[in-house]
Amino acid sequence: MNITIERANESMADVFGDIESLVYPNGKHWSGEMFFKDMKESNRLYLVAKDGEKIIGFISASYFMENADILRVAVLPEYQGKDVATELMAELFDGLKKLLVKKIMLEVNKANDKAQGLYEKVGFKEISNRKNYYGKGQDGLIYSVEL
Repeated sequence: MNITIERANESMADVFGDIESLVYPNGKHWSGEMFFKDMKESNRLYLVAKDGEKIIGFISASYFMENADILRVAVLPEYQGKDVATELMAELFDGLKKLLVKKIMLEVNKANDKAQGLYEKVGFKEISNRKNYYGKGQDGLIYSVEL
């Protein structure tokens, strides 16, 4: 494996949609068109992970002044558990620091233990619980980290 992380561009939007459809098969994934539109926003930072030339994952955040929100994170199933998401997070933190961001937030489904483990591993702390955020009995947890 030769993993590299770099800035993403709009030409990757369809691949991001394909990756999300594999990672989130329950229909909560974005389409390539949704990614394409979002990537055009001026306050977005998108990074892509590649194994050679193959796109294997991505991360995105929106930012405003000193605050940022992680919007999407996805890694191909066969690359999960290999620290690809951890590397994406580290590069995102560096990129947001350069934009003078001091605090990052995100929300995650309380049932998604794997994602919570990743977020806690890179320094996020749970700060709030949104009851039924994802539907009845499916709470959303709010996490935050200071840079």
